[in-house]
Amino acid sequence: GAVDGSKIRALSSNKWLMNEKDIEKLLKKVDESISDLEKDIERSQREDLDCDTRLPKELEDREKLREKIKRAQKEIRGNERKKININEQEARVMLTDRKKDTGYNAQAVVDSKHRIIIAEDVLNEENDFHLLVPMINKVKEITGTVPDKIVADTGYGIGEQLSEAENSGYA
Repeated sequence: GAVDGSKIRALSSNKWLMNEKDIEKLLKKVDESISDLEKDIERSQREDLDCDTRLPKELEDREKLREKIKRAQKEIRGNERKKININEQEARVMLTDRKKDTGYNAQAVVDSKHRIIIAEDVLNEENDFHLLVPMINKVKEITGTVPDKIVADTGYGIGEQLSEAENSGYA
């Protein structure tokens, strides 16, 4: 079998990829806009004006955005990540085609003889370094056997992964 990974771009634009300071600034802006909307709604109700039906919807949308930003803020403070995409928090910054992009790491193991994919996974691991043994485990889980030979590039941290495979009885 052969194992390899490929980076898949996230759906969300990189403009939503932010560090902690950017998140704080955005949260402040959203809080101010929510406060302004609440004042507009209160004023229109007090003056007995026909309340613009867009205002409550707009307020609801901003409050949802605020919650999304708060989750991203909590996530970035809770781990080692320097940046997070507030719209797709599970995505990671990955090197793709010599540039950094937000995305996922798709893995596949192909049966060399029959040329079909026998195991696959989509992960948010930035690289393949620790994924050789987990992918062999996935093959074993699906097929009940382990391939006689596995071909992988050096991105899988071959030395350490070979030792782990050997210790798992895959040698």
